[in-house]
Amino acid sequence: MLNRIVYEIFNTDVLVIGSGATGMRAAIEAAKKGVNVTLINKGYFGKSGSTLLADADIAIDSKSAINLFNLPGNMEDNPELFFEDIVIEGEYLNNQRLVEIHVSEAPYRLKQLVEWGAKIQKLVKSPGHKYPRGVWILGTEINRVLKKELNKNKNINIFEHLIILDFVIDEENNQVSGAIGLNLVRGIFYLFKTKAIIICTGGAMRLYSSTTAPEELTGDGFAIAYRVGVELVDMEFPMFLPYTMISPQYLKGSIFPYDLSAYFEVKALNVKGERYMKKWDPERLEKSSRDINSVAAAIEILEGRGTPRGGTYLSLKGIKDNLMTCSKKCLNNVQSKIWGYGGFNLKEFLSNLTEKTLETAPACHYWNGGIKIDEKCETNIRGLYAAGEVTGGYTWSE
Repeated sequence: MLNRIVYEIFNTDVLVIGSGATGMRAAIEAAKKGVNVTLINKGYFGKSGSTLLADADIAIDSKSAINLFNLPGNMEDNPELFFEDIVIEGEYLNNQRLVEIHVSEAPYRLKQLVEWGAKIQKLVKSPGHKYPRGVWILGTEINRVLKKELNKNKNINIFEHLIILDFVIDEENNQVSGAIGLNLVRGIFYLFKTKAIIICTGGAMRLYSSTTAPEELTGDGFAIAYRVGVELVDMEFPMFLPYTMISPQYLKGSIFPYDLSAYFEVKALNVKGERYMKKWDPERLEKSSRDINSVAAAIEILEGRGTPRGGTYLSLKGIKDNLMTCSKKCLNNVQSKIWGYGGFNLKEFLSNLTEKTLETAPACHYWNGGIKIDEKCETNIRGLYAAGEVTGGYTWSE
């Protein structure tokens, strides 16, 4: 049957599906072993996917941030404390072996990225962490560095505008042997014969009407893997960003209100003017972790205390007082976020930002669940691997 629908057959040792940061990094590593690698992307290579849109705070322990990158961390931190925070904030559901690998290896993987030319912007402390651990590198910067490194290798073949529809499985040996892809430009089918496949297709945030994710994040990897019997875990735990714009329409989905909440003391209010985070996290309030903030806002909306457009309010009326204690560097950062966010001229739409409330709602931002893997990124099917956001078992909502 395949012979009747397939236009062309390609042979490769390793097939990597998805060409964001995870896919490029996987292809680079596989090619180092001297094997032939094929990298699949359903958009333009290097110009699609979530990496380009990310402000990536790559989490490492604060002590390593000082020792390896001379960042203003805290020497009291260590990988063990980092491990503890992840497991606690993950409600003890994490695969602790995967968490252990992350906290021990992440600093050195980041060091390699910097050695390849990535430029670090700053170190941040995110909700859920006891210490500053987020090493901030723009997604565009990560994309640039990995693309440059990948292009050095002649063993990597790249296919653009191609979506993988199904895997070919040798059922007798429970082993992957190929994949069927559709060329989205020409409308023809390809068969890729391969010894190994690495799924790096990201999450499924586009299932939700309100999301910060680009168009490509449609859950392809989950669906294809599930159809051939791959185990999925924690799929009930997509992560939401609590404060994203829902009005005006032109700014819908913009995350700059959440950025403001990180810099300033804001107040999340329901339609009655009540500061509802007092019920959910009276100590941290709006500085609570993303999952708690998002659940709180969603319940206010579902129980009828939301705005007519289906959101809540974020009050910045105290922002003038906040500005008095904000450092010049912090102020410059915030002003660039407010008035030049994502290329928008927000002054045109939000002229009285410090006097009016913003109408915001949670938006799906990341996928914590996914394909079940072991410490070698193996699935329950031989030769089929997964990495990055498409996997589940150890990530957490911070």
